[in-house]
Amino acid sequence: MVEVRPLPARFFDRGIDAIVDSPGSAGAPEALLPPGAGALAPAAQAHVSALDGLLAAVNLDALLDAAIRPGLADADLLMPARFQAVVESVQARLHDLADARRHADPPLGRLLAEAAAVLDEEAGLRDLLRTSLRSLLQG
Repeated sequence: MVEVRPLPARFFDRGIDAIVDSPGSAGAPEALLPPGAGALAPAAQAHVSALDGLLAAVNLDALLDAAIRPGLADADLLMPARFQAVVESVQARLHDLADARRHADPPLGRLLAEAAAVLDEEAGLRDLLRTSLRSLLQG
């Protein structure tokens, strides 16, 4: 014979994420966070679903990726305007250093000049991309 049990109240009001990620908690999502987690930068508070956690197998590729991934000291550098400003300041500094080292240490001067040239080319490509996007958006 089939046993019929009444469902708990408000069972169907919860979303699938709340059911899968936190099967025992029916409270607000803020209750699931550790104290002080609201002040963390978004990149430092990455969300991994329970299913991804179950299916993620630790293998050699994952270990090597975790070993060589650089740490992010300032998450604000990921903002486009801040990133652009930092790239431009590094570009200007490389040009200044290349000019200063050109006579004192010629191999280092050439290396710095090449690094500055790479950043110059990259800046030109970004400008070309920006111009192309604007022309596509205008129609």
